[in-house]
Amino acid sequence: MLKRKSGPFKNDLERGEWLKELAVLTKEGYPIKEGLIILERYYDSRTSEMIRAVSEALRQGEYFSDFLTEYGFSKEITNHLLMMEKYGNFHKGLMISADLCAAKYQLTQNAKKILQYPLTMLFALIVLVSVVLRSILPQFELFFLQMDQELPMITKFLFTLLQFFDLPLLITGCAILLTVLWLLKSWPPHRKIRILLCLPFIRTYTRSFLTYFLVTQLSPMLNSGLSLNQSLVMLSKDSQLLFYREEAKRIKHDIQKGELMSRVINTHFHYEEQLETVIALGEAKGRIGEELERYGSFLFTRITLKLEGAIRKVQPVLYIVIGLFVLVLFLSLMLPVFQMTTTW
Repeated sequence: MLKRKSGPFKNDLERGEWLKELAVLTKEGYPIKEGLIILERYYDSRTSEMIRAVSEALRQGEYFSDFLTEYGFSKEITNHLLMMEKYGNFHKGLMISADLCAAKYQLTQNAKKILQYPLTMLFALIVLVSVVLRSILPQFELFFLQMDQELPMITKFLFTLLQFFDLPLLITGCAILLTVLWLLKSWPPHRKIRILLCLPFIRTYTRSFLTYFLVTQLSPMLNSGLSLNQSLVMLSKDSQLLFYREEAKRIKHDIQKGELMSRVINTHFHYEEQLETVIALGEAKGRIGEELERYGSFLFTRITLKLEGAIRKVQPVLYIVIGLFVLVLFLSLMLPVFQMTTTW
């Protein structure tokens, strides 16, 4: 593989548009190499250079999807394209990948639009708390000491609470968290997924994503005429995602014992419960691939809607947190003032 490049695309929307334009050409009957030659004339020098590099890689026998990783496409996108390129409808693979890029970009933009303002306010409040803890709090303590009195208990409690939001403490906490996440990268995929499935709010999305990427990898192979056993063998060899290579081996091992795939999936708790029913329906009809493809389309829509809903719910929660933050800060500052006025 070549060394990773930054790529000519600024974001996933541009990547998706490029894939969609290529999909339109393949739908019109152009081979992938001719489609790339046509697109090369449409773009500026940087994108044209990338297209020439991809064309050269294809002439040398590399897969189109493998080379895209070098230009900023996520592994989930390139893995889906690889499966469709090898075993399925490449045009459909390009369209689905373009939709994935567009959905990813749209979700990111929505998150920025909804969360940017409350997060900025929260950061400003944290800075204000740090200033209060270092300037005003010592003045209060000195004044009450000179008056031979103590700060009110509730004020002490509130200032203690605010210390958890002190900027240096939060920076240290973030540094520790990033270090832990970096160390977790070396863990086996199944171990990391077990941790994600233990987290209350993340568990649902983890199951949906894992199920979606399993069905979108298996369905093109099954629809191309490969048996379930052959599809699992290919998945265990060709998937760019280690988790699914290991999963394919486990599922294949259980199926070879005489178990139906629907029952095997039922023992794998990291997938959606409906997957067992979908596979059982496909087994009854003798068309597992078609049922998985249909279920994959349904999952894509549901995941997108669920993520958009979750992002919208975060905003009011943040505003409530900010409001409570302001209230605690106000009480922390005003209660000592009221205490002082009663002593005059």
